[in-house]
Parts: sequence; structure tokens; C-alpha cells
Amino acid sequence: MTQSRSSQAVSLLLTPMQIPEALPAEPRLQAGLWVGAGAISATPSMSLLLRPGEPSEMVVQIRNLGLHNLRLTMQVEGSFPQEWCQVGMEGTEVQVGRQMEAVLRFYLPTDFFEQQHALRLGETLKLNYQAHLTVHSLEPKSGWRQTETASFNLYVRPHSLYPKFLPAIYSEVDFVGRFLKIFEQGFEPAVQTLDSLWAHLDPLTSPSAFLPF
Repeated sequence: MTQSRSSQAVSLLLTPMQIPEALPAEPRLQAGLWVGAGAISATPSMSLLLRPGEPSEMVVQIRNLGLHNLRLTMQVEGSFPQEWCQVGMEGTEVQVGRQMEAVLRFYLPTDFFEQQHALRLGETLKLNYQAHLTVHSLEPKSGWRQTETASFNLYVRPHSLYPKFLPAIYSEVDFVGRFLKIFEQGFEPAVQTLDSLWAHLDPLTSPSAFLPF
């Protein structure tokens, strides 16, 4: 899934490396294409899946459609904590008719779902965020400046095994995966304990606290 926008001299193409299996109710995403200079793309916003403790990346391709070399700077803002995102660029200049790539790297703390802000009574943990990419371009010779923007959504979701045991149609509903995760967190520790019960019965592998028993 990709999204692109362009204006007089710069064209952007966004490609998420981790795509959610299911999304909250919103328009279906469509594959984006490079858009010619001066045109406006009607492609819906992109979506990037974030899992605590795992890196997620949004690849940004920037094409110079103008007649002069451009010097670029990038900025990412949104409703998410800024420490989640780091911007990596191949360089700061893109030549005429050429393109360069940048990577927006997102990383959430491993204990995202266990932090204090997630455990407050009477409050709902925020799982959906919006991000806005701004690309500033400058023609060094003329001093002409241009700003191009693109938006995409960020969805924080935990790993969930149980939806894989259901018909595929249920994986298309975002609520089902999050609902089953509640039961998975309650039952999986007991299942894992039963799978390794043999190790508790061997003095060489048993936890020290279990040895007196």
C-alpha cells in the first residue's frame, strides 16, 4: 500500500513496511502511484502498524520534478510522542530528475501496555495516532522554497495468536483481534506452564523455588 502527492517540483511516495491486518472503520486503502507535477492525489491516508518492542518503518521516496537541484529537510509531527520516531535520510540534496529515499523509523517501548498511563482507571488507552510528514525543498541558486506534506495513520496493536484459529473473515475486523487478546493474555501463561511442566519435575531443570516441593 502506498500513497503519493506531488506539486510543482517535488513528488512524494510513501510505502509502509508493516501494514495492519485489520483497520478501524475507514475507507479502503488503495495502491498509490507517482502523480505528475501540479496534480493532486485522492489516495486515502496510509496506515503503519506499530508493535511494542519492534521497529516499524515508513519508506519515503522523494522525486525531483523541477529544473534545478533541490536541498531537502524533513520533519515528522503528529499526535504520537516524538521520541517514537527517527528520520533517516540518504543525504540532503536530490538532483534534477532523480529521486532519493528516506526512512521514518518508529519504535515503541516494550512495556507500552504495562506503563502507568495504560493502567489508569476510568481512562481509555490511546491506540490510534496520526502523523504528518513535511518536506521542505530549497533551490540553492534562486532561493525558491517549497513545502510538500503527506499524512498517515499509526495503529498500535499487540501480537495476537487466537485470530489465526478463526475463519479468515474475522481477521478483517480490528475489534475481534483486540477482544481475543484479552483472553489470550489470561490463558496463555497457563498453557505455557503446562507445556513446560516436565521441566518442573526434574531437579536439574526445576526453578529453585520449586525444589522443596
